[in-house]
Amino acid sequence: MHTVLSKGFIFWSTDCTQAFLNAVTGDRDIFVRQPYGLDLHNGLRCVYRLKKYLYGVRRAPLAWQQTLSACLAKLGFVSFKDDPCLMRRVQKNEQGGTSEIIAEVFVDDIKWATNDTEALKDVICSVGDQFQITVGPKKVDSSLRDKVDWNHAKISTYLGMKYPQTFDEEGHVTLAVNQTTYIDQVIKRFELDGGDYAGRDTPLPAASSIKELEKKIGKLDDEKLIAWSKKYSFPMIVGSLIHAMVHTRPDIAYAVSVLSRHMSKPELWHYKAAQHLLLYLRETRTLGLEYSQKKMLAHTGPLITGTFDTNDHDKDRRSYKTFNDFLEGAVDASFADDDGTARSTSGFVIWFCGMPVEFECKRQPLVTLSTMESEYVAASRCVLSVRFLHKFMDFVQLDRAGPTKVHEDNAACIAITAKPVHRSRSKHIAVKYHNVREAVENGEVELVQVWTEHQVADLFTRSRSRRKPFSV
Repeated sequence: MHTVLSKGFIFWSTDCTQAFLNAVTGDRDIFVRQPYGLDLHNGLRCVYRLKKYLYGVRRAPLAWQQTLSACLAKLGFVSFKDDPCLMRRVQKNEQGGTSEIIAEVFVDDIKWATNDTEALKDVICSVGDQFQITVGPKKVDSSLRDKVDWNHAKISTYLGMKYPQTFDEEGHVTLAVNQTTYIDQVIKRFELDGGDYAGRDTPLPAASSIKELEKKIGKLDDEKLIAWSKKYSFPMIVGSLIHAMVHTRPDIAYAVSVLSRHMSKPELWHYKAAQHLLLYLRETRTLGLEYSQKKMLAHTGPLITGTFDTNDHDKDRRSYKTFNDFLEGAVDASFADDDGTARSTSGFVIWFCGMPVEFECKRQPLVTLSTMESEYVAASRCVLSVRFLHKFMDFVQLDRAGPTKVHEDNAACIAITAKPVHRSRSKHIAVKYHNVREAVENGEVELVQVWTEHQVADLFTRSRSRRKPFSV
């Protein structure tokens, strides 16, 4: 989405009717029993061998993916090795230019992006000759190419998300992604749409630890809250929140992470915290992510940053470094904020041309012994995502110049990525977390120190107040 938007490609969507039924079983024998209620064959209940897969068969999704990939491969598409559902084709067109088509498959939905609509129409029709592909309400194949209203192929909604697009006077597109309708449905499902509940201006009350958060949740003797907690399943509430968080709402990542740790045995304060978060979503229902092509293009110029040693106060001796002009990240950790386990919380966000493409908030899988160590473990998670995005950029042929800048507010963490300092404090760190140092040595990533007050990733590691002014 982010890559093709920066290139100014159009977005189309098609649907494959009864997708799994197109995959042939081949040499694999799959037998099914005759359903109860059907007439017996000569008094016997039959067992059938499938020629094609059915919905509900465990291997059906993989078989359909392989079937569709084979079809697209014949049309010149190449799969991304780390995500086979993403495919790309680059060819020369009749005008001597480059025709590029990117396809992304999600079960029976295929999302297309291209700079050559005529070539994309040919591809969709070719796929429609083999499978039942629909654009809007109508089937598409080569015989119906010129009869189809291709305006129905434009993406407007997808998986409960809305994709309104606007264009400025220069022709640059701005794509907003929100889940307003989905949030309204969730609020109504849990009966919080009435005026009996006041809105909230933060996902959770500001707190630096789980124990402090529990104290700030407030009194729990409300009979209405007790009745609400008995009526609704806590896993169902958290599951509804997760769907909003992973797609368009990074601002609730920390709150969802805290609540999801208590799925099996939630206490009453967890229900009140979940209700607080739902009421916050009700007040901010229209918020989402916005991707502006104009802003993206502004970030694709050379990104040059001045750096100098902390002991060097002569700014004339400052050295300049060119960083990757597409990706930029920020990573942070909240040391031992989980009082019950003494574990820390990691959080990071990665931007593509100034727009967030990946973010995460997760409790660390081990107990760290210092702030430096918790930050180092968090940076390791961020580096893994950066490396994957590097491979993705190579796949779509976006050239990178220099390492990816990652904002980090812990000086000791930055120091041990460049050289093994603080030996007594870091020698016990597991080898797998030293991929941060390896990435720095290879020129893939460079941690750059920022003030804690300016650390954007702090949003993913603690519950913050509505506004905290920066100190300069």
